[in-house]
Amino acid sequence: MVRNGSSRSTGLHAFLEGGLLGVGDDPWPRIASIDGAAGTGKTTLLCELTEHAAERGCTVVGAVASPAEQSLPYEVLEQLRQGLPGDGGPRPRWPDSDGPVPPQVLEEVRREFTGPAAGRRLLITVDDAQFADRHSLRCLLHLVRHSPANTLAVILTRGDRAGGPDSPLDELLADEDVLEVRLDPLTVEEVARVLTGQLPAADARRLAPVLHEAGGGNPLLVKALLADHLTHQAPGETFRQAALRCIHRSGDEALAAARGLALLGGADGTPHLGALVGLDDRRARGAVAALRVAGILKGSRFRHEAVLSAVLDDLPAEEGTRLRRRAAELLHHGGADPMRVADQLLGLDHTERPADQDWVYRVLQEAAHRALVRDDIHYAMRCLQLAERHCPNEAARLAVKSVLAHLTWSMRPAAAPQQLRSLTEPACDGLLPPDYTLRLVTQLMWYGHLDDAAAVFRGISSCLDEDDDAPRLDAELQATRLLMAATYPGALDGAGQPPSACPDPEPVAGRIPDRAPDTSGLTAFRELTSVLVPTCGPGPGSVSDAEQVLQSTRLTDHSLEPLRAALLTLVLHDRLDAAARACDRLLGQVSGEHAPTTLAVLTAMRGLISLRRGRLTEAAGLAESALRQLPPRAWGVGIGLPLAVLVEARSHMGEYEAAADALDQPVPDAMYRTRFALGFIYARGRFHLATGRHHAALADFLECGRLMAEWGLDCPALAPWRLGAAEAWLRLDQRERAVALLDEHLERVYPAQDRTRGQALRVLASTRPAVEQVELLETAVELLRGTDDWYTLALATADLGRAHKRLGDRAKGRVLMRRALCLAGSCGAHELFQALQPSAAGSAADGSVRPLRPAPAAEGALTAAERRVAALAAHGHTNREIADKLFITVSTVEQHLTRVYRKINISQRQDLPTSLDSHVAHSA
Repeated sequence: MVRNGSSRSTGLHAFLEGGLLGVGDDPWPRIASIDGAAGTGKTTLLCELTEHAAERGCTVVGAVASPAEQSLPYEVLEQLRQGLPGDGGPRPRWPDSDGPVPPQVLEEVRREFTGPAAGRRLLITVDDAQFADRHSLRCLLHLVRHSPANTLAVILTRGDRAGGPDSPLDELLADEDVLEVRLDPLTVEEVARVLTGQLPAADARRLAPVLHEAGGGNPLLVKALLADHLTHQAPGETFRQAALRCIHRSGDEALAAARGLALLGGADGTPHLGALVGLDDRRARGAVAALRVAGILKGSRFRHEAVLSAVLDDLPAEEGTRLRRRAAELLHHGGADPMRVADQLLGLDHTERPADQDWVYRVLQEAAHRALVRDDIHYAMRCLQLAERHCPNEAARLAVKSVLAHLTWSMRPAAAPQQLRSLTEPACDGLLPPDYTLRLVTQLMWYGHLDDAAAVFRGISSCLDEDDDAPRLDAELQATRLLMAATYPGALDGAGQPPSACPDPEPVAGRIPDRAPDTSGLTAFRELTSVLVPTCGPGPGSVSDAEQVLQSTRLTDHSLEPLRAALLTLVLHDRLDAAARACDRLLGQVSGEHAPTTLAVLTAMRGLISLRRGRLTEAAGLAESALRQLPPRAWGVGIGLPLAVLVEARSHMGEYEAAADALDQPVPDAMYRTRFALGFIYARGRFHLATGRHHAALADFLECGRLMAEWGLDCPALAPWRLGAAEAWLRLDQRERAVALLDEHLERVYPAQDRTRGQALRVLASTRPAVEQVELLETAVELLRGTDDWYTLALATADLGRAHKRLGDRAKGRVLMRRALCLAGSCGAHELFQALQPSAAGSAADGSVRPLRPAPAAEGALTAAERRVAALAAHGHTNREIADKLFITVSTVEQHLTRVYRKINISQRQDLPTSLDSHVAHSA
């Protein structure tokens, strides 16, 4: 056998010269076979040989066999006869019978092809001879055996699948002396030589391994890949079509195998493959082997995804439906992964439903569950949408609809309300499982359907006594009731639970069996309620329990509400640093593409934390980001949170137009029956107060207080309405009313709420004589510094500086004002920064304002240690205080300051720039 290389063409030319033209003395075979996979160049080589024979005066007749015509008797022979020189006489018709070739037909073929009309030397070629009909092959075999020497030669091309063991082609080649030439796939070096003709040598060497891997060394595929590369498609339609030609030319069995493997995902499943496409194991293995040699497959997988998609696109719709249905059945009954079975079911045309509905429903349910575990919500939704059409009963259908509504809320919340409302009546009638009913309650409340939520909630308790899982469901019921009390108190009148009641958690926890999945919801909502509801008061473990929930609970769309409650618990306890760290950790677990609702909610919570920490620029940016992540309709009543953060932050920054724009955004009426209304109304009051609308501000603060008292949520840390109202009364010269509200506020503050207490002490100081102000403000500054609230700390520090100036201590007052100025600039309080700047900077001897910043080059010359010392000194700390904070000696502080003065060209402490490491100064 002659294989690849220059010898393949040389050997065939010698075959023609010796066997047909009589050149030389060596005997030559009368038949040559060019073997190889589709696309390896067999036809090209055959054309080259026929041209050579014709040039040497031979008569050449050729035929191309086709799988579609393989069953037609004498089809190839008729093509060959049409190429013979005619003698003008009529030619006999072939027999109509499909039986054996009659002897008279064999004799007529010999006479017609070797007689005078045919010429002295005849070359017969048959391309794709493996598809030739058996009658034509029998006649060719007779011709070869009964024609004179040097008068006839036959050249065949055939693919790797040469039919079955009893094929006439095998018989023809087995009994005769045959020259076999094998065209193997190209090596990487040969691919590089092909590329060199159209690419620079370096590019050819670089691309050769890539194109060899993608096309398996098949010349047709390599050339197609090169053509796509030259047109900047990698790969493109040229490659796809070339691959399809290779597959179709490899035969019906290879085509069927390629389609079967494409549907099965290319996995190694020859037993499934044979059963799917109707081949026994041997023939299926042979078809796969042919596709491997053709460069289509590597192992049992497609070499390139583009070929797999081309095969699927080429699959007729009706055939695809039949094969997918059969594939689903085979995979399911063979115990395959439910997601593989679901892949087939999802690709079906579902105008017809499979006969066995139960297994289809079960498989799709399990596939959806596995997809959710992998956070593939899109795939899970597709499975459930199809499962809904195959539910065995109405209860199953409602359960599927409930899960779909929940996933829609997570992915496309604007589209969920109608789905949820359609479940309300079945839930009230007890047709939904309790778990799904509780989930429906929280989602109805999200969109402000509070009355519907209350109606659904009332019907749940009646199901618990009949449910084997009643203890676990009872715990979830308590958690949902606490969530309603803490977040949607306007709905509780219809749900039969007073908002001020704090259920004793011990009996519930004691009844939860070991198989309870998680009690984080009950813990989180219990601790949030304990800090919100004055009659309960926070327990000794409220903060630690909330932190435990945040550390131990995995973020999912189901756990979002408990995690949000735990974050808010930390915020209300003024544990803002811990809340920020926990929220950042949760945000790091979220993908915006797969969980836009979760991302938006946590971003809004992070904005609230930043607002409480006095980072106004950061808070406004986070609130705006949260509002961009979801359209307004999708937020439901929860839109009050990001809007409140945005309005209050922009108001403190002095950006009143932006705050007014946020207030102009429409909100659902139902929001005013939820906790979100409190922050929104309070922020609106802050906006009115900042813009001089004192009566409007007072009205908002008092309305906020009315709702908090009505709902039993009069927690000063939630919305300090008394503090806001006191400031409004002071602007209206009603000092006594202001003091009364401030005293009430301070009586309700829990001991650990340092920020909330510090805010009130700052305002209370403004109602006292100057001598008393200093003590109150120093306490307020100390409390606020501990909670790291930059904005309120800037206000309190500025007030303290003014108080010292009024008492005659101008030096200390000036230092404090400079510290307040730096804080205001750092947190984004632009209006406050401008108001403080002249007095904080002081005036030079000529009356000009001293610069607050040194030249950047001078500031950059300081060492890290010098910057720390200079920053603390600039913010009013004495040398002794700096030494204590940095754990160095007073002498070292003095030496650092001397070098700082020289490097930035100043002469006194008051000229130190406040821009130096402000964060170090604030936190030290």
